[in-house]
Amino acid sequence: MIKAFLCDEYTLSRCVSDGVWAFFSEYIQKHQLAFVLLTNPRDSLVIIQNRLQIAPPLADMNQYTFITHHENNHFKRDDPAFFAEILARVGIEPNEAFVLSDDIADISTAQCVGIHGFQIQRQAIQPDYRTGTWSDFSQILNEDDWESHYLPMSLVPHMIVPQLRGNVGALRGLLHNIKPEFWHQHPDPHEWSPYQIVCHLLESETSVQRARLEKILAQDNPFLSQNLVAPTPQCDLDENHLVDLFDMTRQETIDWLNKLPISVWERVARHSIFGPTTFLEMAHFTAQHDRLHLNQLCQTLQKCR
Repeated sequence: MIKAFLCDEYTLSRCVSDGVWAFFSEYIQKHQLAFVLLTNPRDSLVIIQNRLQIAPPLADMNQYTFITHHENNHFKRDDPAFFAEILARVGIEPNEAFVLSDDIADISTAQCVGIHGFQIQRQAIQPDYRTGTWSDFSQILNEDDWESHYLPMSLVPHMIVPQLRGNVGALRGLLHNIKPEFWHQHPDPHEWSPYQIVCHLLESETSVQRARLEKILAQDNPFLSQNLVAPTPQCDLDENHLVDLFDMTRQETIDWLNKLPISVWERVARHSIFGPTTFLEMAHFTAQHDRLHLNQLCQTLQKCR
């Protein structure tokens, strides 16, 4: 199910000029979709706000769930990790996002992490479910079963590393300018603090996530157990170095994955909860595990926008 539209800023301005904005905006609100504005990630939020004044309906910043700008994004737009970071910040999976852009490069880059898209054109000679005008896309949205034309993409190895990188970027974005006293705050006595969440990600990276993948490589069809209740994280590290250490540890995992032959990703295992699985699925589970706790973190910090 699509839960978010990721829309290019320039393309969205054409939505207004083409007379489709009212319908598109109403559709987003009616279906309670997340609304992400894709901009030049090198620009400041102030510059973006000033630019949006050209098309007044777009100038209301409260309508956007997330806006990419230089303080909250850590990758160039032609890097698949750019889109992976957005997924982690919004709290959705790749098959729940949908990109709208006039640039085919955006569509292709998003596909590298499993996100579908539609290329908006000024004039479409043969519109279909991949490309057309804003009017063509509006007609698609009027179809009750329009999402059936965008089934989840099959998971492939090249989707994993960009997600792992993008998740680290999302973590840095969430913790940007965090006040010292917030590190150890608990939204509820039974909830982890931001410090404990990051500590858990660090502990899990080597002792659970990478160790599980290493076991699949070392054994034939191994059994993988899963702790149903994660123990309370126990770290004794300076807050300012915690994220850097996780970043470094994650990079070690990425370097290791990048050196593996393609055949490794098909190796099988048995999981205590998921049943029969593969190295590829368990690597993807690491990315999903990141996003689970990043969503937990954004709620704790009240920064889920």
